[in-house]
Amino acid sequence: MNSAPTTTTQTEPALSGVPQTLLIPLWARAEETLREDGIVHDPFAVRILDELKQDRSLFNGGWKSQLGIAIRTWLLDREVSRYLAQHPGGTVVILGCGLDARSSRLDNGLAQWINLDLPEVIGLRDRLMPSEERHRNHAASVLDHDAWLGLVPVSPPPLFVAEGLFMYLPGDDLMTLMRALADRYPGAEILIESLSRRRAGLTHRHDLVSRFDAKFKWGIDSGRDFESWHPGIEFIDEWPYFDFQTARWHWLGLLRWFPFVRRAIKISRLRFRPRAEGPAS
Repeated sequence: MNSAPTTTTQTEPALSGVPQTLLIPLWARAEETLREDGIVHDPFAVRILDELKQDRSLFNGGWKSQLGIAIRTWLLDREVSRYLAQHPGGTVVILGCGLDARSSRLDNGLAQWINLDLPEVIGLRDRLMPSEERHRNHAASVLDHDAWLGLVPVSPPPLFVAEGLFMYLPGDDLMTLMRALADRYPGAEILIESLSRRRAGLTHRHDLVSRFDAKFKWGIDSGRDFESWHPGIEFIDEWPYFDFQTARWHWLGLLRWFPFVRRAIKISRLRFRPRAEGPAS
């Protein structure tokens, strides 16, 4: 798929709470696409934001979130492309997909894509980005894993992507989900965006999320901490956002030298160990 979808004219989506925050990354990717020096190119986001007739003044002053989302999009696109190079016919599962168009931007003509989100979000997505043979939109809570795990093949090992999601969910429920994934999908990988525990307690200071009826509920200081959740979880790598596009962070970029700031928001790459491996000693 190499062109933005043709859709009918829409009005602003009737979403509330956490689902409404999907507008933030949609706007951020559209803004980055319109920059001459943009690090990501997402014509789908531009088209959909226009068709939703979204009032962009809602995002005024949100440059920090805009840049952070551009960086995370670039990082996740890079890692998903890496996975597809290794497993051209593999399955990519976008957890809490919102109106993300990664399955269209990066599609190789062979991969299976499962876009998972709450029913009200998938209802909107189905109108704007309908399911296709290899691109399925599925309505279910990410935490209700019994309702969707059966859709995801075990082989080749799939790739899960949790972008802009886990910070809104209770930690105990996330642990249950991760344990279920580790048990069912040995050899699979997951990419997780997370806030630090300190940052997760500051929803009211976030430049854009504070304008929505949503609250951060969970944070983790290092992706290595996931290894304590299950013996089958292996930490592979991590990318703090402040390590990238340093000039565009302006004075905030200087704060990356403080560890508690640098780890405030990052992408972690984890693997679910094959059962014969077990944890490293």
